Amino acid sequence: MAKIVCLREMSSKRSRMTGFRQVTELRIQYLCEYRLHLRRIYGSSISRAQRMGTNLHATSEEQGKPPPVPTKRCLAMVIIITVIAGILWIMEGLF
Repeated sequence: MAKIVCLREMSSKRSRMTGFRQVTELRIQYLCEYRLHLRRIYGSSISRAQRMGTNLHATSEEQGKPPPVPTKRCLAMVIIITVIAGILWIMEGLF
């Protein structure tokens, strides 16, 4: 059931300064009606470009996976190397 909007409600949605609708509101309404028109004429079939875009997004998501999380062994080696480097740096200042 469609909602009936009285004239006062419509005028309150309009710009307070001019009393006219914004151009963007008209453009959005036109695009929506044009999409409905195209859907009625051509149907809602998926085009070749849409299929290619879907495949492209799927492959880019697969390639964009984050690298694997380092294991505990790698983390331990990084800590040991950092500690050894720190000790050598401190000992260099003593001599």
